[in-house]
Amino acid sequence: MFFFDKLGLKKGDKVKQQVDIPDWIKQNRLYSIACLRGLVDTDGCIFTHSYRVNDKLYRYKKFSFTNSSKFLRQSVFAILKDNGLNPRMSQRKDVRLDSVSDIKKYFQLIGSHNPKHLKRFKN
Repeated sequence: MFFFDKLGLKKGDKVKQQVDIPDWIKQNRLYSIACLRGLVDTDGCIFTHSYRVNDKLYRYKKFSFTNSSKFLRQSVFAILKDNGLNPRMSQRKDVRLDSVSDIKKYFQLIGSHNPKHLKRFKN
């Protein structure tokens, strides 16, 4: 069982087990960036946050990674932080980037292979 014994992956319900990124990935910057990219490409989103103040409409791009595993969210938070970004843990089981400059930096540093994310970032 190469994936389980050697790579540190677990089989079964990932939520019940509260999975995390294996240490050998977290300890290598290139692996952690690639892992983060994959996690965000599947469980992340780019969205536009809109709100009004005194009849003026404000719209900003936001980044969110959502997962039910507390440990996985903490690892995503740490990788973002280690790469010079300013993540925030929300109460809704997600990690967020709120500033436009952080989102731009994320796409420069980490990137994405998800066409939907790339399109939302560019528009």
